[in-house]
Amino acid sequence: MVLTLSIATAPVSNAQRTPAPAVRATVHAVLHDSVSDTVCNTARINTADGDRWFARDKAKHVAASAIIQLAAFFAFRSAPARQSVAIVRASAVTLSIGAGKELWDRSGHGDASWKDFTWDGIGILTGSGLAVAVDRRH
Repeated sequence: MVLTLSIATAPVSNAQRTPAPAVRATVHAVLHDSVSDTVCNTARINTADGDRWFARDKAKHVAASAIIQLAAFFAFRSAPARQSVAIVRASAVTLSIGAGKELWDRSGHGDASWKDFTWDGIGILTGSGLAVAVDRRH
């Protein structure tokens, strides 16, 4: 599957603070289809404890972290905050949520995993890259 991301280069007014619907749809398609397909169809690597590096739950970690990162980024940008500040703050929010999820799992509600947390970080990077690409108010 090949997806393209096209962004208008027309000047953006201050009133236009959210990405265009076509861009939002493209971001959703990238997160939903490409990330799941790429992560789940990659060669599976098993470990002694059964926690694989490439599994469907890892795709969910990437997708959830990327979505949280995007939402937090655009929330901070509408505050308004500079792009670099919004990325750092959004990363802190997303990282905190990912860490909280792993702590919740560790307390007996699931299987805590450093691999899950690593994929959360990849989701943060993915979301940051998409946010910067989509953000028209540099």
